Amino acid sequence: MPSIVERSLAQWVNDFAVLYEEPDDTRAPEHMWLAAMAHFSSVGEAIRQYNFLEIYRTSAHAFCWICSFINKLRTTNELVFRIDEEPWKLVGFKYPRCCGHCCEARCACIQKERETQLNKVFKYNEWLRKLKQMERIGPKWSIRQWMQMSREIYGAKTDLRPLDSIGFHLLEEGGEEAKAIRTLTQFRGVCDNSMSGVSEGFLRDICTLKTLVNFHRKLTEEVLKYSRCSTELEMRKKKLPLSSDKSPVVLKWKIVSAKLEMVAELCDTFSWFCTVLLKCGDIAEKLGLKDKEKAKWNIEECIGEIYKSKGPDVPLRCYACAKSRCECTNFAKLY
Repeated sequence: MPSIVERSLAQWVNDFAVLYEEPDDTRAPEHMWLAAMAHFSSVGEAIRQYNFLEIYRTSAHAFCWICSFINKLRTTNELVFRIDEEPWKLVGFKYPRCCGHCCEARCACIQKERETQLNKVFKYNEWLRKLKQMERIGPKWSIRQWMQMSREIYGAKTDLRPLDSIGFHLLEEGGEEAKAIRTLTQFRGVCDNSMSGVSEGFLRDICTLKTLVNFHRKLTEEVLKYSRCSTELEMRKKKLPLSSDKSPVVLKWKIVSAKLEMVAELCDTFSWFCTVLLKCGDIAEKLGLKDKEKAKWNIEECIGEIYKSKGPDVPLRCYACAKSRCECTNFAKLY
């Protein structure tokens, strides 16, 4: 059992939101993820150097930015990014106690077949159904419990993967998330164009996972009919709809698809983040590195040490200025 009382993911998100409220207010979602990616690269460097404690320390900073990104999605006034869901749902949507691909509690995917599959279909409705079954436990889960879920789903396969392969997957998924975010940035101001057919009301309607999934199903049917295709695979092969197509149904479909992809890639990134920590901890255990300074091998305590908090009831402090509300110099403004 952990030596300290653990924060839930929601508590971490809230506590980092309080700590960095003023500087984060001036940041857009892509700024948050850019910072997370910067720290993922530091995780990758620490993996390359086999510096296991440094992996934990750099992961702690990456986790801070993941939390800030999640909070921004939940509070931003930019409706194209807004998702009114609890933090645990935003990281658990694709992995509701099962593999997001085969939907088994213990992943039964054959990797080669999955990677070469041309007609990948995301099982949004299945994920939602299984996510609902987690409503009594998900909100309380700490980082350790999310890590444990990853072990239960993918543990047998993780044992066979080297640490650098897992780190590569973390960077890859972080990049995929950046691509989804970039797509959404291109729809800023879409409501200001009267010809787009995309209203503020529509953007407000797609601020939950349930409505996103429902709209995606309906809009996909409309876009297939519009493109004169019978399947999404056929549509992709024909590279339809065109990137220049400004039909309202196409624009709405693109926004909904990118928004769902953004959540799914966030889930992937967080899953591989947990897997990096699990693999690093397992290696440290085998090498006997955990025999001393065991607290440093508990990610909760590692984050607490860096952000100067000894438990959930103690406010976080900025690792740089040591203030409970960050006062670091920040001239970045959105104009």
